[in-house]
Amino acid sequence: MVGEEWLRRLGAELGGAALVPNAEGLCALTFEGVAITLNLHPHAGALTLRSVVGGLPEEGFEALALQLLAASLGPQGLAMDARGVVYLTRHLSGAASRQHPWHEVFTRFARQAAAWQRRLPQPWEH
Repeated sequence: MVGEEWLRRLGAELGGAALVPNAEGLCALTFEGVAITLNLHPHAGALTLRSVVGGLPEEGFEALALQLLAASLGPQGLAMDARGVVYLTRHLSGAASRQHPWHEVFTRFARQAAAWQRRLPQPWEH
């Protein structure tokens, strides 16, 4: 089942309060010190995880951009917006939620995001 019930189960399994999406289907949590935005897609039976992992500097970004393109992330992916903010994302289907415990999925995602946060500049911290 994908929808608000899915988010309630997720919140309970992760040891937190129930997650309630806003009108756009978004909610957020912090897991292992990493801020994660959840985008619920109830009609598609899916959930997308997204975490800001850094940004590309205005100058000298070529080497970092090559690292991003060469990254082998398994089920996760990297995305960049027009401002140069880099996100780690993962798309989960209802079937995936039954195959892997939430805690395992979120632990891997949060650790991968934290690793990228250590590698990429954090321009908003200056």
